Amino acid sequence: MSSAARAALDFPTLETRKSSGRILEDQGDLKIMKKVDWDGDDVVRRTEMVLLAVRKAGGQQCQDGDCTRLLCGHEAIFSLIAGYSERPICRQCLARQLDRDLEYLESELAMFAASKPCLSQGWRLANIDEGDSVDAIPHCFQTTALKQGPKSDAPLTVGSLVTGQPKPDAIWDAGDQGCGDLALELRKRITQLSAGAILELRATDPGAPEDVPAWCRLTGHPLVFSQHPIYFIKRKL
Repeated sequence: MSSAARAALDFPTLETRKSSGRILEDQGDLKIMKKVDWDGDDVVRRTEMVLLAVRKAGGQQCQDGDCTRLLCGHEAIFSLIAGYSERPICRQCLARQLDRDLEYLESELAMFAASKPCLSQGWRLANIDEGDSVDAIPHCFQTTALKQGPKSDAPLTVGSLVTGQPKPDAIWDAGDQGCGDLALELRKRITQLSAGAILELRATDPGAPEDVPAWCRLTGHPLVFSQHPIYFIKRKL
């Protein structure tokens, strides 16, 4: 990657990014960072956070116990989605901690990342850092699940919604936290509860109606009630 290309990804000033509307990676005619919908400073902040996570974690050692695997940028994004941004872990350890099938977890996480502009920018950067083209399936994740898409009979379920609000064992008002910030704190809060206990979450972020069910589906903690901005999440047994 050229020095000019690297410089273009080293977070230019907010005003520069607003005026240009894009972060670009020049490699011949290839533009790695496609146009982003810069709807306010929050989207910019989230994109910066994702790009920084990819830069910091890529090549570092997995933070789960004695695991010696080195992380790739895509695993940094996976950790961010699942709430492990403070201590990124490899995909094998993430699947083990969440008690999920590795291939299906990869597929779900990759599809979720592709649905979010901020995460997709980090994904493209990770691809380039690993020598892959922008929209290719990265060589480090060329599994059957990623090639074929999610399985129709996959075990990841949001859970049956009940007709009324259940009685919570704990309550957390997340305010307007979203994306990685919400996932990180939500993971901390849910792990403090005993199995079967219910957390009442209030999250006003506009992305919460998509992000909260997706997080529950990925981690296996059932979402038992949802009416934005209120969510009831049961810690898995």
